[in-house]
Parts: sequence; structure tokens; C-alpha cells
Amino acid sequence: MGDNLLTVLQGEKLNKLESYYQRAQSGELIGLEGSGKNFFLANLYLQLEDDILIVTANDQRADTIYEDLVRLLEPNQVMLFSQLEILPHEPLEIEETIKLERLSALEAAITKEPRVIIAPIQALLEVIMPAQIYQDKVFRIHPGQKLSTDDLISKLRQSGYQRVEQVQTRGQFSIRGGIIDIYSYTINLPVRIELFGDQVESIRQFEVANQRSTSQLDSIMITPATEFIFPSNLKEGIKDIQADLDTRLKELSGEQEEQLKKIIKQDLEFLDEQVDIVEKRQYLSYFYQSATLLDYVSGLIVCDNWLQIKQQAITYLNSIQERYNNLLNQGKVLPSYQDYFVEFNDLFFTDQNPKLYLSPTKKKLEDITSQFDLNLTAQNLESLHGQLDLLVDQLKKYRKQDYQIIIGLSNLKQANRLQKKLQEDNLTAVVIEEIKEQINSNNIILTVSNLSKGFIFPEAKFLFYTTSELFKQAKRQRKRAKNFDQGSKISSFTELNEGNYVVHENHGIGKYLGIKTLEVQGNSEDYLVVKYAGDDKLYIPTDQVDLIGKYVGMDDNEPKLHKLDSDNWAKAKARVKKSVEEMAEDLLELYAKREMATGYAFSKDTEWQVDFEAAFPYQETPDQLKAIEEVKADMESEQPMDRLLCGDVGYGKTEVAIRAMFKAVMDGKQVAFLVPTTILAQQHWNNLIDRFSEYPVNVSMLSRFRTAKEQQKIIEDLEAGRTDIIIGTHRLLSQDIKFNNLGLVVVDEEQRFGVTQKEKLKGIKENIDILTLTATPIPRTLHMSLVGIRDISVIETAPKNRYPIRTYVGEYKDELVKDALVKELNRDGQIYVVHNRVKDIKEVASQMQSLVPQAEIAVAHGQMNEKRLERLMLDFLEGNFDILVSTTIIETGMDIPNVNTIIINQADKMGLAQLYQLRGRVGRSNRIAYAYLLYDQGRILSEIAEKRLKAIKEFTSLGSGFKIAMRDLEIRGAGNILGPEQHGHIEAVGFSLYCKLLETAIKKLQNKEEAERKVKMELKVDAYLPADYIADSKQKIEVYKEIKTISTLEEQTELVNQLQDRFGKLPPAVKRLLKLTKLRILARKLLVEEITEKNDKVKLIFSADCKLEGADFLKLGQQFSGIRVVASKQPKLEVKSKDLEDKQKINLLLDILACLTPNF
Repeated sequence: MGDNLLTVLQGEKLNKLESYYQRAQSGELIGLEGSGKNFFLANLYLQLEDDILIVTANDQRADTIYEDLVRLLEPNQVMLFSQLEILPHEPLEIEETIKLERLSALEAAITKEPRVIIAPIQALLEVIMPAQIYQDKVFRIHPGQKLSTDDLISKLRQSGYQRVEQVQTRGQFSIRGGIIDIYSYTINLPVRIELFGDQVESIRQFEVANQRSTSQLDSIMITPATEFIFPSNLKEGIKDIQADLDTRLKELSGEQEEQLKKIIKQDLEFLDEQVDIVEKRQYLSYFYQSATLLDYVSGLIVCDNWLQIKQQAITYLNSIQERYNNLLNQGKVLPSYQDYFVEFNDLFFTDQNPKLYLSPTKKKLEDITSQFDLNLTAQNLESLHGQLDLLVDQLKKYRKQDYQIIIGLSNLKQANRLQKKLQEDNLTAVVIEEIKEQINSNNIILTVSNLSKGFIFPEAKFLFYTTSELFKQAKRQRKRAKNFDQGSKISSFTELNEGNYVVHENHGIGKYLGIKTLEVQGNSEDYLVVKYAGDDKLYIPTDQVDLIGKYVGMDDNEPKLHKLDSDNWAKAKARVKKSVEEMAEDLLELYAKREMATGYAFSKDTEWQVDFEAAFPYQETPDQLKAIEEVKADMESEQPMDRLLCGDVGYGKTEVAIRAMFKAVMDGKQVAFLVPTTILAQQHWNNLIDRFSEYPVNVSMLSRFRTAKEQQKIIEDLEAGRTDIIIGTHRLLSQDIKFNNLGLVVVDEEQRFGVTQKEKLKGIKENIDILTLTATPIPRTLHMSLVGIRDISVIETAPKNRYPIRTYVGEYKDELVKDALVKELNRDGQIYVVHNRVKDIKEVASQMQSLVPQAEIAVAHGQMNEKRLERLMLDFLEGNFDILVSTTIIETGMDIPNVNTIIINQADKMGLAQLYQLRGRVGRSNRIAYAYLLYDQGRILSEIAEKRLKAIKEFTSLGSGFKIAMRDLEIRGAGNILGPEQHGHIEAVGFSLYCKLLETAIKKLQNKEEAERKVKMELKVDAYLPADYIADSKQKIEVYKEIKTISTLEEQTELVNQLQDRFGKLPPAVKRLLKLTKLRILARKLLVEEITEKNDKVKLIFSADCKLEGADFLKLGQQFSGIRVVASKQPKLEVKSKDLEDKQKINLLLDILACLTPNF
């Protein structure tokens, strides 16, 4: 791979640099910038075959270099060491993506394999633990090795790992008997270590989603889960902290003295008890000689624009000094706090590593030691603005001069289209996926691995075009945070925890108390315990687990428990069943009417459609592609389309709609795009104007932001057919709006329109294609219930490699908020400050103004005049002020790429769904976004609020916490689809049972109902999941539910393998449980209705429909002793079970049924 890249820039300059490096000489390289510089750095790394640390002036610059290098080199050769961005005294968790990047960089540095590490200067100015301490905590495990579980637990805890029941995210481990699961930050998948006694028998990787092993490993290296490891003996360090505290307390008095005493006393208690708190890193210097990333790296240090690095370092350290002085005077930190930061001169002015100073132009660098300087020019390329003929002319010119040419494109479609175009113009082009593939050919290379900007190396006769120059597109697929599984699908919210409300189909709503193992007639069995009104308890056998489901209502109110001896539940269930059956009839009638209607059948995709879609700068997700195909198929059919498209904010619904609009316009049809707010109309208009800029598509917007004269002109153009696409609010439904040839209506968030508007919309729907978009997810259970009667497309896969939103949860502190505001303002960004109380929102705005006097601030809330509010929002969208202090009205319908910080005040008082949607207002551009969820200082959080804030923090990686918010959002989505009249019914029986009743009603009306054959099985055997095999009740229920759904022998074998993989060798009770499952499968196949044991006999009763004949039963009597056949309408078998052990009894019954199966 390296040779492919190296052949491009190989020559005198690189050789010279290598010789300077070998002699440990430092110097300057002048003339490089942008992606040309990054291309050179990739070549330099391959030439030196040693570590390179690239230091930048800020995180944004570091990220740009990373994004280019990861395309030019192998992804595991390039590391990012980001700034932590929270100060050591702040009680904010380090964001998971940053943690992953930094720990991966440290691991790369200590393994001594050559890597490129990119770090902003701010990250180098903060101390970390010494390299030797990190190295000492790294250990390797391999099969055959002896391993003490207690020692391993101790090691993992010291290294920052958290013990859990089931591993879900990095930094966790779990132990289940002889199975140990560990998820390190520096591996792609978690590992499962299986022990035999105290010896490692095997090491396997496994998937988090299904907890199944994927592949065997020869060994695994376990690295720390934190970069702030403290020694096991803290006594000396604590003594020194106490001494510094005593000294400092003598210099303070009053409130400051008491505050410092309280803070440090609490921190010392945490340190002494080895409680892991984020603030402890401020005390690192008491335990170790401080180190920085430079102490980990042995190779070349590249300074990307030395003057900017130095300026940023001085600015950063000055702000730290100012903050330190304030904190010290307020009694919040000790003087040693400043030891956490390194002086700039101490950091760089050492002869430890040779340095290369990069500058785009020749400037005098006074304070560096330079033993050489070289010039190497890489120039930026001019923009072609989509003029492909101009591109062809340029390429022909450069080919005549023997230039090697690469063109970076967004996707394969684009590359193939351009290849065809170039071939038509007698230019040979080859398409490759990665830049690092074979590039030293005589052809023009088209690659779908794009760099940030184009460049030309005249000396090397090398040219690189990107979409940025070709099509004005500066967008590209992100490769950052590659180890986070962000493309995972939405999980179910129905998992049961103790204390949850549940619904039993026959007994109603109760409270789940957990699983209990009971001994009944000498045999052990697991039961789910549910409490009902009046302290009644119901013990539900695990083979009836399908009758119970988690209760989820339409709001957070606690439901009323039913009485076991009352008929209230039966009445409530009957009412809901009747309503559901009526609704199912209405839905089917509507569907039948639509099937009979005739609309317009759109043509197949045109060449322009293919070109238009190829210009999309991102890779579509599989869900998105499926939705696009479904929409197009509907449009090409004669039946009018009425499709609902569901997907979270940013999942790509609008692109699906845009492609449908383009398809309609290509057939000469008009499109109406109906949106709920004027602001949203403006945003969609901006988006569509940009997306259709290369095509003759006339897009207009009808809204209050247009003058009466402009509106009249738009209406006339629409009627005359001069407008192709019209965007507007419910104004589009007015009587005076007439279309020339309407073919498609796209409705955004239909549930936000009023009843009258919806009725008008129904009038349009009869023979026009309708596509409705909603950001509220639809529950999968409801989706399945509606299959065949409602056309629904669901985009539930998050786009991969989107920037995760860095989410911080903590107490409100002025200095914290000021930092957040200044950080965003310094990068010319805008900020939302959410405060959900109108009565004191102006005070909050005044407070923000006092923190950042230079900022322009505006206030918005729902009690303002609607026109004034819209004008204000538009001003904010256009960047006319910096900070919008607002209530939760920004929750939906605002998509402003320049707003990348949101501060949510009193976040503990908001619901999960609300927090999730508010946080989704940022992170919509190519910048890192920040969300601060703050609660009042000194406030003791309720357990629910604490869980809610913890969950929202976990949404950063769209991980396990995501499903908790999905519960709120999905139920809201269900209400939107089913209509408000169904809310009470969902409340009465819970959402899961409601969906079950709806599905049954629909199947019944469609004559698709299948009678489920149940086998009553009551055998006196010990068959259950013992607590010493699966301790976690959630996982137990999951397994029991899986057992209940098994219907084939193949599925039963798969479950056996799964349990052995996840929990280890099967204990006898579990083996029997799984064999009973096999027995049930065979019994169902042979139409056995009952297998019951009484008085030392097992009785098998067959169905009257049983296909077996007398001869089959007679053969059993010859083959097995102790069997009696009773011939009747329902054949019966009696099997003697006296003196048979549990295992023998089950095996005998299996043999009997297996003997009958071949004759079946």
C-alpha cells in the first residue's frame, strides 16, 4: 500500500527530510497548506516508518488533518488525541468519543508500532499519567494461561473498568461463572474469556447486539479504561493534599475557607475509598511525576503553523491562569491545581524529539532552533462550479504535461457517471474505492474516498480534484469515531425490570416483583411474581411468559393495579377489543378504496434522475435506499401513493422526499410541499434551492415572509404551471391556490396540522400521490400490526460516522456556562440556551449577557406574537444574533447548521423524549457539537431525574440509553398514527397488548388468523435457569421468552449453542429445560395436546385430528416397556414414570415421540 502512495512524491525533498530526521535535526518546510500538506504528511510517514506527532492550533484543524490522513493511510495508522475540553475541577464526565480517541492514541504510542498521532496544542498542555504507569497496567491474556478471577477483577477495577451484569459499552466487564466478558476501549469488539477451573480455555470476540461470539482469538491485550490511574496506596499523596489544604486554609477566611474545606474533604474521602470521580485528575501531581503526550512519542514532531500554535497556547494558558486565580480566591481549588497544566516553553523547548515546522508562507520564526529549511509548494485548485466541460479541458491540458491525476468523489454512482463522461471525451479513467489502492497508473483515477480540498504539486506533476472544486460540495462522509456502532437499529423498550408495571392478558395490570425459584411437589421451577391490588400476588410459570408484557401507557402517570377477583379487567379489555375491531374495519375499508382508485403512473427513472441522485454527497443508509425504492415503486404504480415515512431527525427523510419530487417534476408534474411552520418552510426552501441548483427546476415558497405582491405572483405562476415545486404552510390549502398539474404532495409532520387542515388534505388525497414525513418514530410492534393496511417506510438506521454530540451533565455553574458560550462564539458559532419558564426567562438572558457582554442575545417563547416570533427565528437562522434564550419551542422544526452548542437549564425537570429532541437541534453540520444538561446547584436529584440525565448522556453513541427515550417517542408516534381517540384505550390495556389486539383483529378480518396449537405440559422435573447460571433476572426473562417462541428443532439447537456461548456449560436443570422445549416441538408436530404426570404415570393425549394410526401405537408397545395405549376418539398413551430420574423420564418421552415422527 505504502509504495502506491510513495511513488507520487518520492524524490529529493523527502530523501533530504529523512536524512535530517536520522540526524535528529529540526527545521522548516515552507509552501504547504490544506489537503496538499496532508498528502505530503502521509508520504513523509511512509518514508520515515516511524511515529509522527502532528501538533495543530485547535481541534478543528486536527480533525481536518485526521479526516484526510485516515483516507490516505490505513485507519489504524492514524490517531486523534483530542482536547478534554472540561477542566479538572468540573464534575463533568469525559465524553466517550474523546475518551476512545485518546486511549487509542496512548495504546498506539506504547506499542511502539509507527503511527501518526494528531493533537491540538491544548491537549498537550494538560498532564496525563506517566507512560510507564500506563504500560504497567497493560496485560495480555491467552488460552492455556492460569487466571485468578479475583486478581482479574482487582486489575480491571484499578484500570477504570466498571462491573455490570451484561456488557453493553466500552469500559465494562461482567463475570458469569466461568465466563468473563471485557470491552476495552482499544478493541473493535468485546471479548469473551471462558475458563475451565482457573485456566483460560478460549478467547472469543462477540457482538454487543446479540451477545453471540463471532471468532476465536489467539490472545487479547487489555488496556486501561481511563488515562487517570491512581496507585493502590494513596496514603502519602493524601497526606500531602491535607498539608496543602491546611496551609491554604490559613490564608482564607469565612465562606471561602468553609467552601474549600468542604470540597477537599469530600474529594479526599472519595480518593481514600477509591471512588472514581472525574475531578480527581486535578490531584495527579501528588502521586506521579507529571507527563504529557510528548513523553509517549519517540518520533518526529510536526508543528502545523508554529505561529498559530504558539498564539493559541498563550491564549489558552492565559484563560486557565485567569480561571485559576478566580477559583483559588473563591476557595474552590488548591494552589497545586495549576500543576495540571504545562508551561508552553517547558513543553516544546527540549531536544527530546526532532521537529518539523510547517508554514504556508516564509515567516521569521524567532524562538525555534532550525537547522534547515526547505520549500515544497502545493497550490489550491480553483472551483469549477459543476462545469464538467471545463473540467475536461483542464484534464486534457494536465495530461499533455504528464500529470498524474486523482479525482475524489462522494460515492460510486458519481464516480461511474464521471468515468462515462470522461470516456466520451476520450479520457481513460479508472474507478477505485480507496485512495491508497493502486494509483500509479497512466490513467485518471476516480476514487470514492474524498479529501477535504483539491491541490496541485507542480514539482511532482500531481493533481488532486475533489467535489469541493467540482460541484461546490464541501461535504463528505465522516470517518471519525469509527469504533462506535452508530449505525445500530432502534432497540425494543419492553425489557422488564423489577418494579415495572406489567399487563397480564388474563389478569390485568400489576407490578412485577422479580423471578423466584419455588419448589412445588419436590421439583424446582422459576416463577414471575406480580403484585396486584390489595397485596395479592400472582406466581406465573415461565412457560406462560408470553401472557405478560411491560405496561406502557400514553404518559408517565402510574396506572391503577387491578384486583385479581374483580371483573374490571375483563370489561376494560372487552371495550378495547371492540374499539380495535371497529378501527381495523375502517382501516381495511380505506385501504380497499385506495386500491380501487386510479391515479397517475410516473415514468421510470430518467438519466437526469440518475445524475441527480449521484450528486448526493453522502452514502445512503440501507434503510434510506429501501425507502427510496418503495416510494418510487408507489409512484410508478397506477394506484395513488399514500405512504408514511418515519425516521429520526437527521436520518435522511428529506432526501427521500427530494428524490420523489425530482421524479415528479421530470414527468411534468407539480409538487406541493406542505410544512407546519413558516421557519421550516424557509429552511426547506434553502435546502431545495441548493439541491436543485444544477437543474431547471423552479422552486417557490409561499409564506408570511413574502409580500402580498410576491404572494400573488407565486399563486399566478403556480396556476400557469411556471412553478414546479411550491413550499408552504397550511396557506397552500387555501381556496385561492390552484395548481396547473399537481402530481405529488409531500407533508412534513402531518400531526402538527389542525383538524380543519387535515380534512382539506383528505380532499386532495383521493387520486394524488401523497408522501407524509414524520420525525416521531413508529414502534415496530405497531408497524407489524399495520402491515398490509398502511404503507409505511421506516428509516431506523442512524447515518454512520456522524459526529456524536458531546454531552455533559452537571450542576449549573456560571464559569462552566461562560466557557461553553465563549468556546462557541470563538469559532463564530451560535448557541441555544433553553430555559422552560417564561416568567424568569429574561433574567436568564440577562445572566447570559453578563457572562458574555460581547454577544448579541435574543429571547423567544410561545407567549410571543406569532409573527414576531417567526421574524425572530428567521433572524437567528440568518445569523443576526449569537445566542437564543428560548423555551422548548425550539424542540421541533429548527435546523440551523451554525448552532452547535445547546445549554439546557434545569434539565432534570424535562422528559427524556424532550431532552433527546432538544439535543438533536445541534450537531447538524461538519462541526463538533456540544450539549450541556444542567441542574440547579446544590439540588438533590430524584432517582428518576438522575436516571433520565444518565440515559440522555448515553445517547451520545446512540447506545443503550437510546431505547429509553424511544419509549416516550414511539408512544407519541403511535398516538399520531392511530388518532387521539385511541389514547384512552392504549392507556387502559397498555401499548403492547393494544398492538396484539389490533394485529389479531386485522388478521381475523383478512382471514389470516392461524389457530395456535398449544401443548399443556406438566411434568415433575427440575427444569429452570438457576441463579448461579444466569443471575440477572432481565437476562433470565429474555431467555424464557426465547424458549417460548421456539418452534423448530433448528431453533432449539441454536438456543443451546447460544446459552453455552454466553453463560458457559449447561447445568443439568438447564439441559432438562431445553430438552422439554424439544419435547414440546415434537408434541406440537404430532398434534399432542397434553403431556401430564400424575401418580407415577405420564399421560400423552393426542388431538382427534391426529394423523397416526393404530399400527403406529401398537409398534410403540413392542419397542418400549411400560407403555399402555388407550384407543379412543383422542388416542392416549400412558407411560410409567416411577423410579425414573428426571433425565431418563424426558429422554424416554423424546424417544417415544421420535419413534412416531417418521410415520407422520
